[in-house]
Amino acid sequence: MDSCAFTHSRGRYLTALCFLALTELFLLQNARAAPSRTWGIGTMIGGGYMGLSSHTPEGKGTEGKGTEGEVALFYLPTLEVKYFPVPAFSIDLSVPVSMMVVSAFSNHHVFLAEVFFNFHFGNDVFFLAPGLGGQYINHPSICEHKGGGLRIPLRVGIEYNSTSKNIGIGLFMQPFYIFNAIEGGKREHGLGAFFCLSLTFYGTSS
Repeated sequence: MDSCAFTHSRGRYLTALCFLALTELFLLQNARAAPSRTWGIGTMIGGGYMGLSSHTPEGKGTEGKGTEGEVALFYLPTLEVKYFPVPAFSIDLSVPVSMMVVSAFSNHHVFLAEVFFNFHFGNDVFFLAPGLGGQYINHPSICEHKGGGLRIPLRVGIEYNSTSKNIGIGLFMQPFYIFNAIEGGKREHGLGAFFCLSLTFYGTSS
């Protein structure tokens, strides 16, 4: 092969490479980015179980008396609100509004709210969400007196999203620890877990 033929062949090769590079650049510039979730609103239902132990300090009624109990728990539809500062992380607010409304019409009053710091991974299919919450309960079947306390929950599960990421259906487990300070010096500690199903509608941006 003479030098002219080699130069001509190399020129065609470089021209083809330049064409492919320009085509790839054009496609990248005009391709739509996958939608990212920016906010969400939805609801959750669930059921579970809690073991509760209580203790009254010395000098407070039944001195040093400890009791233990077990109770089945149910989450009526809640209000779930999510905010995504970045695509793979959301701050979630969970309020059991249905349970609070029902309790308002009875002698068993419950006020509860939890905030979760939700980490999404695996193409937004899996999530891990430690949380923190507070509660006020006046419920004779759970505690003998009214009082407030601290909740430390954790959500672990999966969520299936539509192609547009505007709808998500989640299935997850929520173990939790609670501490209640009850009138009269009584202290309660509880451990339990919920199994939950959620439905969320998301706002997205490209």
